[in-house]
Amino acid sequence: TFAEADEAVKGLIHEIESSDAIQARMDGILLEKLEGASHAKSVLTLVKDCLRSL
Repeated sequence: TFAEADEAVKGLIHEIESSDAIQARMDGILLEKLEGASHAKSVLTLVKDCLRSL
């Protein structure tokens, strides 16, 4: 659901704040988790926007 994706994004953003290498890995994990979700495109856009703002 969108709420679960939102919580996952918040948790991942917290984890990736310390390192670019970790950020790249977490980006990949996010993409894997969002694959197949009907709303994946809008969530993926949200994730990309969040990551760009870091």
